[in-house]
Amino acid sequence: MPNNERVEEIREYVTEEPYTQRRIFYSVAVIVILLFGGAVVFHSLEKWTWIDSFYFATVSLTTVGYGDIVPQHEITRLFLIFYLLFGVATVLYALSNVARYYLEKRERQFERNIRRVVTLGSKMSTLGEKVSRIRIPHPPTMRGHGGKK
Repeated sequence: MPNNERVEEIREYVTEEPYTQRRIFYSVAVIVILLFGGAVVFHSLEKWTWIDSFYFATVSLTTVGYGDIVPQHEITRLFLIFYLLFGVATVLYALSNVARYYLEKRERQFERNIRRVVTLGSKMSTLGEKVSRIRIPHPPTMRGHGGKK
């Protein structure tokens, strides 16, 4: 039975792990594309430095919004409306995928540990039943061999 459980664990890992790793990769890629895309737009529309453009894109998508750099052109503000609506939702979704991956990984490990404990408990129960069935002969009594008369 333990071999079947181990085979099932390996099957789960092989089928689920690549899918979740791809999902993490795509999530991180989307975040990077959003940051770079926003930086390119801010750099070209506002004529900011690349550092300021990346900084503004990061501060905007993380909803921190310090307010130290503010777009001056209306076209940039119009772009920013859609960039933030789409970007913040997408970043939150991507980060939730990353969190889900690690939580599911911990959950699978927890389930494996529980199965091991249950298996060990059933083995100990079986061992206890076998031990209780063992008949231990009593030692012979010492009557008549120098004991009280």
